[in-house]
Amino acid sequence: MAASILYENAEKCFEHLGRDAFGKGDGLYCNGTFDSILCWPATKAGEVVRQKCPRLRGLDPNRLSERRCGLDGYWLGKYQNETSNTNGWTNYTGCYIPEVWDIYSKMFVDKPEATTLALKSIAYGIRTMEIVGLTISLVSLLISSFVFLYFRSLKCHRTRIHKNLFGAMIIQVVIRLLLYIDQFVSQQESQYLMVDGRLSVITSIVLQSSQPAYGQQ
Repeated sequence: MAASILYENAEKCFEHLGRDAFGKGDGLYCNGTFDSILCWPATKAGEVVRQKCPRLRGLDPNRLSERRCGLDGYWLGKYQNETSNTNGWTNYTGCYIPEVWDIYSKMFVDKPEATTLALKSIAYGIRTMEIVGLTISLVSLLISSFVFLYFRSLKCHRTRIHKNLFGAMIIQVVIRLLLYIDQFVSQQESQYLMVDGRLSVITSIVLQSSQPAYGQQ
């Protein structure tokens, strides 16, 4: 599904670029391209092109992302004058909302590679544990609800509040799991957006940590 959406967006991008995908007029141009998130027009060699950040979770759409076209007509990579990747690199680092970028900076900026990999592994582990915990909770709630509904001896006024509470908790757990699944699909579509592949998990954890757990207000 993610691959088909990505392919469809790429087709729309190149249809939009049309004949101008290779530049207008004389001189060297970096070809118009699709970075899996945004569609970028052909750009003159030596120039920087900017556009609004995408409307994705954890990003500020009022900020600007940018790409740099090298003097030789090739999109530049993440590092100065790097052209090893012909697709270049889009700088989305200025797009992230302050709380997400602050967490990222504290955890990853100027840290040894071993520390970075360890922190990334911990972040993925935390999210995995949360999903497993929610799944177990959902199964337990469904079993408990079935017991209340199946046995007639438990059908009384005193248990009604428990059934209503279980119903509300089931709905909340299902919604959270659906959100996590949606985040996973979005990450598969937009791996290019991540800074060294780390911010996807960090963003999710930071934003979700500000939400109350089910049963809390």
